[in-house]
Amino acid sequence: MSGALTTDPFHIKPIACRCVELFVRHASLIRPLGEGGKMRLAADFAQMELAISPFCRKVSDLGNHYKLLKAFRGALEGYVNQMKSRQAREFAEIYPIMLDLLQKGLQSCS
Repeated sequence: MSGALTTDPFHIKPIACRCVELFVRHASLIRPLGEGGKMRLAADFAQMELAISPFCRKVSDLGNHYKLLKAFRGALEGYVNQMKSRQAREFAEIYPIMLDLLQKGLQSCS
């Protein structure tokens, strides 16, 4: 019974990677998303990074999954900042780039 719960990083790392993958995938599907929602989602990305940190020595050890999380979070924050500066008068140019990054990230993680 003591072997059922292990802290071996080789057993926990795939769980953390899958959590990141599913979080980013689901975050990319949220529509429509207002300004407040985008800011809350950006905060959720920071919380996700903190939540998975106990599962690995360094979150950066997750490799491509960590890069995907950081890239999507950065793109989302860039989108929010760009929309604030434009005051939501036109569609932000970064959104298609954000979707492209997500697709490439998910393909490289598979």
